[in-house]
Amino acid sequence: MHLPEPILPPLLSGRSVKTPARPFEAAVEAARTGEAGGGDVVWGRDAAHFMMALVLEPDTPRRRAIEMLPVAVAALTDALASLAPPETSVTVDWPNTVRVNGGRVGGVRIAVSPEAALDDIPLWMVVGMDIALMRQGSRADPGLEPDVTDLHEEGCGEITRTDLVEAASRHMLARVHEWEAEGFAPAHRTLMSRMPEPGSTLELHHEGRRYEGRFLGLAEHGDLVLGTSSGTIILEAAGACGSPEEALR
Repeated sequence: MHLPEPILPPLLSGRSVKTPARPFEAAVEAARTGEAGGGDVVWGRDAAHFMMALVLEPDTPRRRAIEMLPVAVAALTDALASLAPPETSVTVDWPNTVRVNGGRVGGVRIAVSPEAALDDIPLWMVVGMDIALMRQGSRADPGLEPDVTDLHEEGCGEITRTDLVEAASRHMLARVHEWEAEGFAPAHRTLMSRMPEPGSTLELHHEGRRYEGRFLGLAEHGDLVLGTSSGTIILEAAGACGSPEEALR
């Protein structure tokens, strides 16, 4: 299937990779070797799967820069909501999973240069986005993974890879500028509107452990506040940030 090349916002420049290469891993390697810098976008040519990665060069300490994970989740849901039919439900599972009409379609991940401690400014950061447009082969059998879906199955089959690369790029750039001007508050509002109601029971795995409790809200940096039988705990969104080494496995 031939699709037009995406047109990116003026501040971004892009290049594509063909399957089986994956944009996130390619962008991490390019950022680490200095072949890519801030504003470079790597996108995948697979017409059935939207995959895109954006290289950033933060000017704030890692502790705050990792807010790009929830900011990117907000941007990706913005992009989906702008392209999908009006009745489509776009929601978020903390910290980085995106659902359409209740089914998981993809999400966001980031990698940060390993030299940066929490109070250091990272040399680079890569934000990766991934959405299934149309699952193929064995992955298309809903009986195998009833919780997983794709945009075609959810009535969003008109959305193409090119559409999402363009929309996600625009919304990510807008969210980054908003974050620079206003901080985390705008993304916080968006995520709270797309997550379960406060007081809802959540069950999740985070950093190798299982948690269950009442969702109380989001704290600083997009951390999750959970009320459990043993008291209120805060799960750090930073725990979902992959290392460059993990990204390249």
